[in-house]
Amino acid sequence: MKNLYLTALLFFISLISFAQAPELMSYQALVRNADGDLIQDTSVGIRISILQNSDTGTAVYTETHTVTTNQNGLVTLSIGSGSSADDFSTIDWGNGSYYIKSETDPTGGTNYTIEGTSQLLSVPYALYAKNSGATGNGNNNPNSFNSNFLIADFNTIYAYNGSTETWSSQSASAVEGDDIVGSNGNFVVADFNTIYAYNGATGTWSSQSASAVQGGDIVGSNGNFVVADFNTIYAY
Repeated sequence: MKNLYLTALLFFISLISFAQAPELMSYQALVRNADGDLIQDTSVGIRISILQNSDTGTAVYTETHTVTTNQNGLVTLSIGSGSSADDFSTIDWGNGSYYIKSETDPTGGTNYTIEGTSQLLSVPYALYAKNSGATGNGNNNPNSFNSNFLIADFNTIYAYNGSTETWSSQSASAVEGDDIVGSNGNFVVADFNTIYAYNGATGTWSSQSASAVQGGDIVGSNGNFVVADFNTIYAY
């Protein structure tokens, strides 16, 4: 499809997870027009596709939404709740890699002129664990990678380093499990006004002040992370 608008779509995806993982993922994106200006307080049409094995792979699930951007040009929706002829619950998250493709019509219709594709990294693993019948062991826990673990205890984050078999902790304000994103043994934790990073190789913590960060604002890949904080993007 020919892109008629320039855009800087940022994909922030997180499981809406409780005692049992539901068939939903939260999704956020910044929408811009051809001049690079944010499209604010406007109804836009969005088509979401889950592609298998590559960014041009077969779409195993497609749905559409009509949502309104906020004053920052941000749209928020739940993947799995849109209009679709497909069944989100039948996706086999353990069968290959998956990518999310979004197509946007900034006029609110179905003439999708803005496209973006990004690989799903840690997000599907809780759904994979649910579908495989796992009950929280370390191999399928979405907050465990490369034998390291992070546990959210509201005002404290506990880290277990599998290489050194040691525990460490970090004080926090109000952290839940879905505020944690892990990649290759490293973790980034959203604690609203502070972003905490755990380095699995060194077993150390570091922090970064922020405005209002949630777990869905973090994307991790190959042990690195990008965090969106309204007008600032932080990289770790």
